[in-house]
Amino acid sequence: MAEAGDPPFKHRHTVLQETFAPTSGRMGVYIGGETRLLAPGERVTVPPGVWHYFWNAGDGELRFEHEVRPAGRHQELFELLFRLSNAGRLTPRAVLTDPALLAHAWALNEGDFAGLPPALQRRVFGTLARLTRRRAARGW
Repeated sequence: MAEAGDPPFKHRHTVLQETFAPTSGRMGVYIGGETRLLAPGERVTVPPGVWHYFWNAGDGELRFEHEVRPAGRHQELFELLFRLSNAGRLTPRAVLTDPALLAHAWALNEGDFAGLPPALQRRVFGTLARLTRRRAARGW
């Protein structure tokens, strides 16, 4: 469950394992209650079911390698977020404010967002995601 002050992008995946490895800049990674700062050459793997998020922990640009196993629909999720970011449709903290987009991202995330009970997320976001698939097919 989310704690007071948790960022809105704290999440977990049911079956996905993610590995992060910065190639330039500094990367902050929160994993299951611990915060780590990574420099180029370091890497961290997040097992399935563990709450996590990441951020640019430096002053300059952050570039990193990101591996997801099994890949699932994560590529679609990042392509969606990239398009929305370029279109100015995310808040400065990369938060989706459009409920339909949030529901679609939730479905692509293949897991849960912190702050709401998973059963409620499945009911609300799952239903909304099913209703908005046509909008997603048109590219939002």
